[in-house]
Amino acid sequence: MNNAAHIDFTISAGQQGTVTDRLAKLNKIAARNGLAQATVTFGPIIETETRNEMGFVRILRTVTGVIIAPPMGLDGWSLIATVDHDEAGNIIRTVPGFVGNVPAEFRTSSAARCDHCGLTRNRAKTVLVSHDAEGIKQVGGDCCRVYLGMSAESVLMFADEVSSIDEDMLCGGFGSRGSVSVSEFIATAALVISLYGYKSKAACDYSGTPTSQIVAALVNPSKYDRDNFPEFFAADEAMIERANKLAVAGMAWVAASTDTSDFMQNLKTAAARSEVGRNGGYLTFVAEGYRKSIEADAAKVAADTLPASEYVGTEGAKVTLAGCKVIYTNRSEGYAYGSPDGLYIVMISENGTKLSMSTTVATAIGQTLENADTDARFDIAGTVKAHKLMRDERTTVLTRCKVIS
Repeated sequence: MNNAAHIDFTISAGQQGTVTDRLAKLNKIAARNGLAQATVTFGPIIETETRNEMGFVRILRTVTGVIIAPPMGLDGWSLIATVDHDEAGNIIRTVPGFVGNVPAEFRTSSAARCDHCGLTRNRAKTVLVSHDAEGIKQVGGDCCRVYLGMSAESVLMFADEVSSIDEDMLCGGFGSRGSVSVSEFIATAALVISLYGYKSKAACDYSGTPTSQIVAALVNPSKYDRDNFPEFFAADEAMIERANKLAVAGMAWVAASTDTSDFMQNLKTAAARSEVGRNGGYLTFVAEGYRKSIEADAAKVAADTLPASEYVGTEGAKVTLAGCKVIYTNRSEGYAYGSPDGLYIVMISENGTKLSMSTTVATAIGQTLENADTDARFDIAGTVKAHKLMRDERTTVLTRCKVIS
């Protein structure tokens, strides 16, 4: 009965250090009381890829392990159970890791019994201690220190803490309803931003809901969330796949970044995890940051390898531009109740001409360009609305546009 307990567990790979640190703290308690130390051994990291109910890719990295917890007691004795006594009978609670059955006699043993001091007292709780040679004894709370070196409550606390490590480590994550992988969180954020735009916490000091808060709710949605974000749950397969691609590309962009700012370094740490941690809000920016980097890269390529952007046509003229690439899109709420969201699109043509247009997400061109792949090219026809300087670049503003190929 006094063999060491083997407690098997599976946790997120990123929690190995937390388990080690936690066990070290528990072992300090055991050491102060002259008790043996518990040890932990980890297996290899296992990566699995599945999809959540929305279709977002969930990449989880887990690791199995085993904690070997020596018997908690002195000179071969160990605690195996506590006994709660009342008029209806005894409730026996065995220590986590205990293997076997407690003898039936203790189901009806008296609360006054103590096999150590023999004093008859009306005790609400006693404990059962075991020794390979001397068997099982029922002792009172004060006498148990002779066998255990500390109170039964402290031993039980230690045993409970050790046995619950896997439960605690797997019940973390962003939100209260379970763990969320970094990949699905970023994909969720990408879809949220494409539907509702991006709002930082700073921009929502006085009104509105920050994007991070919306994403945190939608990764583990309640009925309230489903009712209040119908567009999100009505997203089609193409939009989901687009979000998954943005998540993969965004994580790669963060990992390859040479930006040494505190924000980017925090973002790099958060994106390198398997599961979303307490600072998961940083991850909301991955998709938006990646999209902005695409715009910046496209502008740099245009500046370095293409002629300076020139105006196309004259106001009111119909024009066609070949090989246009989407470098930025942004949604805005409809002007009237029930009206479709507005969509602002910035493109660059194959000869370096910069274009912009405003439409709605309900139009054919809006549906085509909002979720276009970053390397997709389109031939665009439209009417010149205006010529404007935008960020010191000549930009042709188009209206009544359509994709012709």
